[in-house]
Amino acid sequence: MKYNIITIFLILTGGSFSASAQTFPLMENSWQDPAFVKRFMGSYGIHSEIEPRVSMDERDQLSSIVSLVDKDIDGAIQKLSKIARPESSAVFDFLLGQMYLQTGKYQKAVFEYEIAIRKFPEFLRAYKNIGIAHIQLNQCGKARPHILKVMEMGGADGLSYGFLGHCYLQDEKYAAALKAYKMASLFQPDYHDWKSGEAQASLLAEKYNDAIILLDELIMDNPGEAKYWMMQANAYMALEDNVRATANLEVVKRMDKATAQSLLLLGNLYMADGMSKLAYPAFSAALEKKERPDFKKARKAFDYLAADKNWPAATRFLADIKKAYPEKNFQIMEAYLEIGKGNVKRAARILKAIVARDPMNGKVLMLLAHNYREQNDFERAEFMYERAARLDGFTYEALRMNARMAVGQNRLRHGLGLLQAAAKIKSDDILQQNIRILKNALKAKL
Repeated sequence: MKYNIITIFLILTGGSFSASAQTFPLMENSWQDPAFVKRFMGSYGIHSEIEPRVSMDERDQLSSIVSLVDKDIDGAIQKLSKIARPESSAVFDFLLGQMYLQTGKYQKAVFEYEIAIRKFPEFLRAYKNIGIAHIQLNQCGKARPHILKVMEMGGADGLSYGFLGHCYLQDEKYAAALKAYKMASLFQPDYHDWKSGEAQASLLAEKYNDAIILLDELIMDNPGEAKYWMMQANAYMALEDNVRATANLEVVKRMDKATAQSLLLLGNLYMADGMSKLAYPAFSAALEKKERPDFKKARKAFDYLAADKNWPAATRFLADIKKAYPEKNFQIMEAYLEIGKGNVKRAARILKAIVARDPMNGKVLMLLAHNYREQNDFERAEFMYERAARLDGFTYEALRMNARMAVGQNRLRHGLGLLQAAAKIKSDDILQQNIRILKNALKAKL
């Protein structure tokens, strides 16, 4: 069974595949670090081409603000807002932006950084931090020009390249994202988000083996991080290595970090490998999660068990479904079970009740036709196939099944006509071969 890699990630996460799920540092330095505070206060004016000057009076004012930040940042913001003036150094606006950034008020931070840049157009740190603020607001389109400006000014570092990779990943420019993340890792080799981003970009660029190697390293460093195991499972599935993908998802399950969606996927993989006995516990566990899967997905899992004719597991899983979704209708699944157990008359009663209520339900009409056929009630079976054939999405299959029944009754000409009608909708080598066989058989009768 082959899966599309994007679909897989959606299944595992239950959301969109987006780099915005990454976490990023707000800044490289902390107000709790005395060395940073000293550098912050002492650096202005030294690199006059990229840092605005600060007068002695302004330096004293800023010093009193900075000493307050660690104790009462809201008070520091209020105090700085009162003394910042249009004619004061851009450092005042930058510091206010820093404090807004630190407190998660990103839009206000952007506003203050923009003022600082208007006052001092070459303010490198302001460009860098306005990029960070836009990243936190998930506004890559606005962040990218500022990040590139920092690089043009010679301020490229791991954070800049990492953010650039993040933005390229969101823009689906996977090759560019890979290059940016690689550069970020050169600057910050121990920062896992850059390696994780590179792994995501590798997955989306269909460089699955590269992704597996990166994820091996991430898993080695963070064995308890479920997302790395699941991302690697994606890569294995893309390479059609279901055995390793299943092993990864089992690890996540045993860590008790599996989601309902990943458990359903684990069950699907077991089904694909013909191991329905192992699939059932995964399917059942999915229904016990707080965020239950969509009912349609649970019903699909039941269909897999029924198609495999694992009736004991299908029976237990239907009981699980009824417990998890008491408000839903289970008659079709109950009919499946009755058919599987050989209780065709009981199944017919259930199906006829559904058809009476929903006469355009093609799936039920097909089941009822099959049920009548099993009872050798060919006239009713044919009637149901004909009803199903008039419904969009069921015409082709109804014609084929009706033709098979007609041939079994030795009604070759009628069967041939049904197959020829089916071939007008969709044809393949097997269908064409069956048409030739019937034509030859009819010629032989002449």
